[in-house]
Amino acid sequence: LVAGNGSVAGTFNRPLALARLDADGLLDTSFGTDGTGKILLDIGVVSDTTSFTNEVASALAVDKQGNILVAGTNKSALTAHRLNERGELDLSYGDNGSRSVEFDSDMRESAAVLDNQEGFVILGTRRSFVPFPDDKDLALTRIR
Repeated sequence: LVAGNGSVAGTFNRPLALARLDADGLLDTSFGTDGTGKILLDIGVVSDTTSFTNEVASALAVDKQGNILVAGTNKSALTAHRLNERGELDLSYGDNGSRSVEFDSDMRESAAVLDNQEGFVILGTRRSFVPFPDDKDLALTRIR
């Protein structure tokens, strides 16, 4: 699995992009809904200060059931998304497959995801404060 960011033509949206490769390094066409082996997750996590999606994917994990956990940041929020092994959002997780935790500062750096034995997802990032971008501290949250 690989994750990054995509773009939606004609918009400012930058959704999450995921692709799964097979053992030969080719796109796995069983992943995703259109047979390409790749998906764009434009799930509409919109920051309270923007009107467009600009999410940055920064961590991936696969849990014991084969579900894919994708963590990222979107301005002032840490986000987590759970997909099934075919690359479809798991609608039983959070709010239609996604969870978002808002903080009071910019989250433009990395996030981490871990599905531990109790079923929690732990998200972390270094956050910066808008008036003082060089001042950074650690933000952590644990969600189910």
